[in-house]
Amino acid sequence: MVLYGVIYALGSLSCSLPLFLASVAGSFTGHGFLGGLWTYLAYALGMGLLITAAAVITTVLGTTALRHAGRAGRWLPAISGTTLILSGAYLAYYWLAELLDPAGSPPLAAFVQQAPGWVATRIAAHPTGSALVLGVLVLGPIAVVTARILAQPHEPPSLPQPTSESGKRNTSQ
Repeated sequence: MVLYGVIYALGSLSCSLPLFLASVAGSFTGHGFLGGLWTYLAYALGMGLLITAAAVITTVLGTTALRHAGRAGRWLPAISGTTLILSGAYLAYYWLAELLDPAGSPPLAAFVQQAPGWVATRIAAHPTGSALVLGVLVLGPIAVVTARILAQPHEPPSLPQPTSESGKRNTSQ
């Protein structure tokens, strides 16, 4: 399990390092050591939560979990494709508006730029409630899927049946 964690960390480094440095380093410089430490801990918990949950579910439930995950994976191409199309459409809209009117700010772009600040303000105002809501949003679906998998009857693995020497046919003749 430790080796899995090390390999996963190395493999995901190119994706997660820029986000990590931007959020944690900025927090250390903007909020001091204690604020940076809290940001680091929150980042570490957020990154580790889903991977740990997936590893525990797979370890406990084995191939049953993988079979159900495979069924759920049918929706992944549609969801990721829709996300990419919407992201691409937004970027095209943003840059087209920027090219046509460099001094103006398109309404959708202004909303998208203000949304993270609005969310951050709400989370900062109610950190405990926000942590509970986010915990339910992350752990709730995991608990539902685990309960559904555990509620289904499990078939024991079939073992090969031994054959006796007298039961074999001689095929060499």
